[in-house]
Formats: sequence, C-alpha cells, structure tokens
Amino acid sequence: MKKITRNIIYIIPLLLITFFINKNGLGQEAIIVQSRVGVIIDSTENFRYLLFSEYSFDEFILAQVFKYSESEYRLKIYLKNGEVEKDITREEIAQIKKRINTFKNEYIKGDTSSFYSVLLNDGTLLNGRIINLGNKKTE
Repeated sequence: MKKITRNIIYIIPLLLITFFINKNGLGQEAIIVQSRVGVIIDSTENFRYLLFSEYSFDEFILAQVFKYSESEYRLKIYLKNGEVEKDITREEIAQIKKRINTFKNEYIKGDTSSFYSVLLNDGTLLNGRIINLGNKKTE
C-alpha cells in the first residue's frame, strides 16, 4: 500500500504540471494554415488575401495559429501597438484556408482612380479621387 501511495504522490504533481503547461502556452504548436503562407501570416499576405481586415494594415505585423490540443486552437495577432489573442475553431481555420485558396487581392499600388463625393454637414460637397491605396496609408 505504501508503494501505491508513494507512486500517486509522484504522479499527481506530474499530471498537474502537464495540465499547466498545456493550458499556458508551453504545450502549443504553431500550425500551417495553408502552405502558401506557412506558419506565419505576414502583413503582405494579410493584404494579399484580406484575411484580418478588422485590423489596420498599418498596425498589422503578423498572425499565427497555435494548436494546444486536437480541439483547442488560438489565433495570435501581433500588432505594432500590442497583441490580440483569441480562441479559433477548426471551421474558422478552414475559412481562412479557403480564403487563401480562392481569393487574391489584385490591387497594384497606384492603379486606383475611384472618384468619391462627401456631403458635409454644412451642405458643402467635397469631391475627390483616391489616387493611392496600399498597406501603408490612403492618400
């Protein structure tokens, strides 16, 4: 009986350590969402496939998907002013993969000649043309 108790005393801390490692990122594995982008989705690829358009192109540095277990994934987005980390499902990963497979932003810097009009509160009409749109700024 003493041998079993002694083994349990050693096994329980090992199980707790393993659980802690897996829950706190030490047991994570960066995965390849799609072979065209690899493990890291950089700012150029984000712009090319418009994957994370909710973040400014100026602020976006890169994104990675980490696998913690067969059913637990996390998306980590690195921005110039910090990081965003959130849970992501297999279905969302599949949507990103599909987007990369089927979509390509064919925009070439300097080719936009879209005209626009803005009606100001005082009734003034402002007409303009977007002459440049890129990963840096709109001019």
